[in-house]
Parts: sequence; structure tokens; C-alpha cells
Amino acid sequence: MKTIQNISIIRRTTLVFLFATFFSSLAWSQYMTISGVQVIGPYSRDLSNYTSNPAQILITLQKLAGGPDVKVRLIGSLKGDNGVLIKSNMNGFLSYPEYLLTSNSPTQIVNGTAISTLFELLDVDVTGTTVANLQANGLPPGNYQLCVQAYIAENDPLTGLQMGSQASEEFCSASFAISSPLAYVSVSGIQLLPD
Repeated sequence: MKTIQNISIIRRTTLVFLFATFFSSLAWSQYMTISGVQVIGPYSRDLSNYTSNPAQILITLQKLAGGPDVKVRLIGSLKGDNGVLIKSNMNGFLSYPEYLLTSNSPTQIVNGTAISTLFELLDVDVTGTTVANLQANGLPPGNYQLCVQAYIAENDPLTGLQMGSQASEEFCSASFAISSPLAYVSVSGIQLLPD
């Protein structure tokens, strides 16, 4: 009889633990959000232009009322309708800037510096083209969206959340177009004939 009671207690404890773990992981998306990602024109094929002018990118981070203070780092991705995807990976996560959202400072607007490794092509995964091609020729023509997602910056013993766990849903900018480069044609040796 005691064995059955012990098994019952273990099952209940396990269920409570799983339930608490599941809802604590959901809680962060209830406390913090990315409420805006803007890429301000002119849009350039050359990724280094976004690094040298970080004000071209604005990202709005917001802690929702009632939530705990949260420290996050951002991961960015550039998604093209042409199959090109450039995404920051977790290899450089510890070197990414941290942003602390508190009750006293619940909203922060950050610029492109927050995701500069994406445009510097450091610690990125690339599909649809190569890093060498991006460095030599820039972005291929297409329509792109800049997407950003927040991740927990450090372990939090109070909540049990681990560094690198998701802190927000991904939020993407409006689509922006990158055109083909202009071709210049030199014409010489043309003779005009009178009417």
C-alpha cells in the first residue's frame, strides 16, 4: 500500500514540476516583446553600410507591465524572397550587447549596433549565397526583411531560465527592396549622320 502511495506522490511531484517548467518558459514571452523593427532607407546592397550607419535600423524592446526585470541579447536575420538567409548564430552570443528591461526602464530603442555582427558577417549562417559573394557583391537583388529575436542574456536563478533560451517571439521589419546594380555602358566611335 505504501508503494502505491509513494508512486502517486512521485507522479504528482513530476507533473507539478513539468507544469511549472512549461509555464515558466512561456512566461518570458508574456513579460518581454520586440514591438518594432525598422530599416530606414536608402537601402544598400553593401552590408557594411548598415554597420557604418547603425541609425538606419531601429529596434524597439519592451518589458510588459507586471513582468520581472529581464536582460536579453538579440539575434538578427536577414531574409530574402530570393532564398537568401543570413542569420546570426549562437557562437558569438556572449559577445553580443546586453539590454536590461526594468520597471523603471521598460522600453528601449536600440540601433543596428545591437545586431552588427549580422552585417559584419561574423558568426552567421548563410544560405542561398556565400559569405564570399556577399563580401564581394553585396546582397543579391530581391525583397528582404530584417527579423530580430531576443534571448535570455544570463542564467537567472530566481526563475530558473537558462542563458540562450528564447525571451521573445521573432519580429520582422516591413519588406524592403534591393535592386540590381546599375550597368554603365561606354559608347565610343559613333558617327551621327545628318538628316
